Amino acid sequence: MGRKIMENKTLEKGASLTDLPYYSRLVEVRKYFEENIPNFEPYGNCHPASRLISQVTPLKQVAGDFILGNTRADHGWNYDPERQLYLDVTHDQFGSPQPIIAVPSTDPRYCISGVRSFFERLGLIDSLTGESSLRLQSFLKWRMKK
Repeated sequence: MGRKIMENKTLEKGASLTDLPYYSRLVEVRKYFEENIPNFEPYGNCHPASRLISQVTPLKQVAGDFILGNTRADHGWNYDPERQLYLDVTHDQFGSPQPIIAVPSTDPRYCISGVRSFFERLGLIDSLTGESSLRLQSFLKWRMKK
């Protein structure tokens, strides 16, 4: 990968991002996107990435806004209900040097939208076109080659 995945110090004392049982899968998904999307940019790929992660890990997909100062941006990320963490594999779209982060689910920058907005953001079209199923198949084929 072109960018270094850095540990996030907001996890429980003594724990790091790399200690999470699904960390390697998060890295795999990010690497898949970087290698398979021409001119990959994290912006605009948060919802597809969070959907794929929800298909290959026990993490839940979440949609809402990322709030930075007075700016709100449409965003997608994942949630670990057991550890009450948000996982974001496209966090670098907000100017961070960290492409993958884990933060407590109380982090005020992550604002979950209501159910209706969630489905609007993820797009009902995805379920009709099967885009996420095709992406999952492509990811699994890509993994087999590694």
